[in-house]
Amino acid sequence: MSTRADSVLDLIITNVHNQYQTPTTIAPLGASDHNCVIWKPQIHQNHCEPSRTRHRLVTQERKDALGLCMAITDWSSVYSASTVEDKVTTFYDIIQTMLDTCIPFRRKKTRNVDKYWMTDTIKSALQKRQAVYLKYGKTERWKKLRNHVQTLIRKQKRFYYNRCIGSLKKQNPRDWWNFVNNELGRTQRSKRKVTLTNIPEKQVADHLNNFFGEAMSVSNTFALFPLPPTDDSYDLCSIGQVKTLLKNLNPRQACGPDGVPNWVLSQFCEDLSPVICHLMNTSYNTGIMPSAWKTANICPVPKTTHPTCKKDWRPISLISTLGKVQERLVLNKLFPIMKPWIKDQKQRVAANGEFSSWHDVTSGVPQGGVLSPYLFLVYMSSRTVKHETTTNIGYADDIGLSRCIPCITAESDTTMQEEATHLDSWATQNNMTMNGDKSYELRICFARIPPDLPPLTLGGKEVTVVTCAPYLGFKISSNLKYDSHISHVTGKGSQRLHFLRLLAKGGMPAEDLTTVYTTLIRPVLEYANVVYVGCTISQSNTLEAVQKRAMRIIHRNSDASCTTTLLPTLRSRREEAAVTLLNQMRASDHPLHYMVTGNRQQQTGRTLRNCNQLTLPACRTERLRKSFLYQATSLYNKTL
Repeated sequence: MSTRADSVLDLIITNVHNQYQTPTTIAPLGASDHNCVIWKPQIHQNHCEPSRTRHRLVTQERKDALGLCMAITDWSSVYSASTVEDKVTTFYDIIQTMLDTCIPFRRKKTRNVDKYWMTDTIKSALQKRQAVYLKYGKTERWKKLRNHVQTLIRKQKRFYYNRCIGSLKKQNPRDWWNFVNNELGRTQRSKRKVTLTNIPEKQVADHLNNFFGEAMSVSNTFALFPLPPTDDSYDLCSIGQVKTLLKNLNPRQACGPDGVPNWVLSQFCEDLSPVICHLMNTSYNTGIMPSAWKTANICPVPKTTHPTCKKDWRPISLISTLGKVQERLVLNKLFPIMKPWIKDQKQRVAANGEFSSWHDVTSGVPQGGVLSPYLFLVYMSSRTVKHETTTNIGYADDIGLSRCIPCITAESDTTMQEEATHLDSWATQNNMTMNGDKSYELRICFARIPPDLPPLTLGGKEVTVVTCAPYLGFKISSNLKYDSHISHVTGKGSQRLHFLRLLAKGGMPAEDLTTVYTTLIRPVLEYANVVYVGCTISQSNTLEAVQKRAMRIIHRNSDASCTTTLLPTLRSRREEAAVTLLNQMRASDHPLHYMVTGNRQQQTGRTLRNCNQLTLPACRTERLRKSFLYQATSLYNKTL
């Protein structure tokens, strides 16, 4: 059959044609000139069952009923319990009973539904258009019906946005952004199921939990020094402190395994703060961390676009909210609670609506905990270098080592390998392993004949030598040029222009499209823009071209001269940001203050007409002339 006019251009090749019905064609979709081919199987396929989720239907009436229960509840059973574990267990039993009574769980089916702009009128027009195509083909009547359908959809999209969504931008920005993200497919609902190759769906959670637990199950764990017992009893916190922390909780954040929503703790902080304060003080004075506050739900997040094996998933922890509240309270009183807080941590994986069994965490600190970043920084602060001239830079778990090696002795130099060996030894002593597969070596040399350096070994593996290395999101090239980074951000920004096209087709006005651009696209183009403030004109024009394309999409205008004046250029914003950073660096307490040169009066000792201008660094190469410090100093002097 014909798939384009009278020609057959689209073929279906199969060796099981007897399993399918005769193919049929329908009208092309969108602007395509190829007919759609429908090929139905002979065997009836069962429709996939809609997924079911459990949730609490929260209404104002149910909130009021829960508030009344909170006000009249007798907490004496919590106060009279003998141990901390019993107190916390009793507290959660009472809370869960109130929640199940006032706001019970209910099952919800989720399935694909029509778009928000779909109406009965549009459905009727679609049916008429399809019937005419099947009977008469691509006639003038069919074209009129096709154009009529497109007009109806366009008007309904614009009507729905102007009536229901446009006003939310000022009244309720969160709901407005929820609509935008839903239209762009950037919501959690669009995430795929957690799957593993050759693993049944119900066993995925257990397999992932065992895999995640392997990295946290070492033999020599928790070698903490013993703490002397104390007879002194001090209150960790007051009711007012607990009330303030509960009130400031983010009600939209997910809770941990205890199942108590954050909005309950925040909205009813007046009723809950006395009993929670009692739990916190009892736990602190007895030196016992309740087990319910040391558990975590693990949500797998894919590392790659198409995850297939266990290594392609990253664990994200959801820990108890009350456990985090206690961490904030003990931040300045660490030692009495540190050992019981770290010991006996547990986690489980939540995937596809299933929970794995609990797994003991025998090393590390809980992800998402308040104390965890501080403890990790203390743990990493013991890292040292072998040679004093080695620059040691650390950001969280990323470590960067750099050295200046003379070209004459580079081929026989072993200092960098000594640093790598020293780093390996430090990691082994602290029960860690350096990942040689994710490490790389960047060599920066401008000699005519660069020396051949010996290979580096880290973590038992040879480190890969690269010409461009990403560090904290910035692409550093071995020639110190900005082409790689600018190409990366322009490519990423160009991909996000698709967001604007989708929203523009949905009838979003130009003002709101500009907000989407300045929030989702321009920050990508301006990432670390002060570093490449001295980029070439060609590189700058490459960045500006993305903004010009965005303006043409927003204003539906192909004339670039009418759209470029609506927003400041990326170059002007880049130069302004560079001068602002240089002004901040001039402060004596700034970490980079030592890089800023003095003004000319300080350098010459004379009061000249340009005495307040900063002295430009001595420059012999074009690389230094295009660097941040030189360009920012030059721009700063022009502002005086």
